[in-house]
Amino acid sequence: MQLNDQEKLQITNKCTQQIYRLARLNDASAFEAVSELFTEDGVLIRPSDPDRPIHGRPAILAALASRPARPTRHVLSNVEVVIESDIRVVVVSTVVMYSGTPPETPGTITSIAIGSYTDVLCRWEISG
Repeated sequence: MQLNDQEKLQITNKCTQQIYRLARLNDASAFEAVSELFTEDGVLIRPSDPDRPIHGRPAILAALASRPARPTRHVLSNVEVVIESDIRVVVVSTVVMYSGTPPETPGTITSIAIGSYTDVLCRWEISG
């Protein structure tokens, strides 16, 4: 299927928003909503632990929910959307993650990590 410029623009916009949505939900500790962004057989590879991929939506939810509670902010930049076909999009982005102390002492940054994400998105809706 050949995509026209308008379809490519819509796909790029929707995929970019999906990447930002995942970061926002993750920072809000809305882990069930985060896991729902993955397909049933999706894979999560954390930049901090790339040798241990997490397979499947239930395992992704369990892994996210098992983390100690701490405030985080994932700041994404350099987002590049590569439309490989009408069914596959790869999004590459840079991330800076700020971690803080528990809510009892708000506003204290305890660590800063930098990395990158490579996300493969397999389904989207062009219309709507």
